[in-house]
Amino acid sequence: MAASAAFVAARRRLLARLAQGVAAGAATGVGAAAAVRAQGRVPESGGPGGRDAALIRAAAAGDAAEVARLLGDGASVGARDLRGRTALLAATDANQPAVARALIAAGADVNAQDAQRDSAFLLAGARGHVEILRMTIAAGADLKSRNRYGGTALIPACHYGHVEAVRVLLQTAI
Repeated sequence: MAASAAFVAARRRLLARLAQGVAAGAATGVGAAAAVRAQGRVPESGGPGGRDAALIRAAAAGDAAEVARLLGDGASVGARDLRGRTALLAATDANQPAVARALIAAGADVNAQDAQRDSAFLLAGARGHVEILRMTIAAGADLKSRNRYGGTALIPACHYGHVEAVRVLLQTAI
């Protein structure tokens, strides 16, 4: 019950931020998409914030060449989509280690959490994406960070039977 309440609360916060962005856009005469971008979120459909949205899509697709091109063209490694995901979170979700490596090298924050409180570190542990998990640890992941259920990366790794991820996590100060 508490988990679903936490999810509902996180969703309400995200919707409230979106509503604030739309209201701010209406008050200043800018479009809703521009208001959302001003809060650090980019619409996934593209538009004026297209480079950042394209970066997140390319990361999820595992297109390392496109990710490199977009970063070179000025896309923000810290940009977030409407769900609060960064390109690194999208790459982690899709288990794209080559892209994750490039994004971390470009300065992606391995501790950035989305609207569901997932970070690249937490998600890699929960999904058993061991290569990305090791990268995030090496890049300074907060080993004490908690997911939306209040657990560390070790709990879902154990729950889902990701033995190698559990081994990696137990070798840290988690």
